[in-house]
Amino acid sequence: MEKGKVNTYITSFHIYVCTFKKIKIEKYFPQQQKTKPMKQSNEKYCSSCGEIINIKAVICPKCGVEQADQVKAINNELNEQRNKWILTLLLCWFLGVLGIHRFYTGHTGIGIAQLLTLGGCGIWALIDLIIIATGNYKDAQGNEIKY
Repeated sequence: MEKGKVNTYITSFHIYVCTFKKIKIEKYFPQQQKTKPMKQSNEKYCSSCGEIINIKAVICPKCGVEQADQVKAINNELNEQRNKWILTLLLCWFLGVLGIHRFYTGHTGIGIAQLLTLGGCGIWALIDLIIIATGNYKDAQGNEIKY
């Protein structure tokens, strides 16, 4: 080695000079932030720690925090189901002879039949009212409309 020439070795963001003087290179070249991996369509970010978790997860497996959006979605679905039941019951009670509750739930064919027969002279509307009140009524897609 020539005198006056200093050999440098770069190892893990530090410069080691032959005199073993340590100079941190981060001062001159800041360490780049690690990027998060891209989430897929069946994944979401945790609302607390930011880790990627399953989209259906109610609690984050990494930090244990309950995911508020999932809980809100379940509560909204229950409220929507209750509101649909109440509205269907009220439509049947007040306008059952016209079959309006059938139009509301997607049964347009039966709704037209009830409209033309005035709810089977009221008997058909009364039977529908009992079925809706007991929670056994289904919409056109087969979903139960119950409280």
